[in-house]
Amino acid sequence: MVGIQINWALVISLSVGGMLAAPIAAWFVKILPMNILAVCVSGLIIFTNSSSLLSVFNPGTTVALTIKIALIVVWIGLVIFALSQNKKLPFSVSKKKANVNELD
Repeated sequence: MVGIQINWALVISLSVGGMLAAPIAAWFVKILPMNILAVCVSGLIIFTNSSSLLSVFNPGTTVALTIKIALIVVWIGLVIFALSQNKKLPFSVSKKKANVNELD
């Protein structure tokens, strides 16, 4: 392997970051419902890739910043909506709660 140099500081920092993030991610997967995780992760992926997509169109700094802020606002709105629609969480919004005695 001639000419390949490995930045060991970068490798170590990424490894330590992964070791710290893995238990937190496992805890989130255990406590959060699938639809909320999907909204959170997909929003993060879209926001992360927005810079690459915007670089294709080469907008001005103000336009790019406005688009990124709009993405964040929409993402937060979708997360709040997903949280409010989930029936398993204590703060969910439900139209009508069923009475246990009525089901008999």
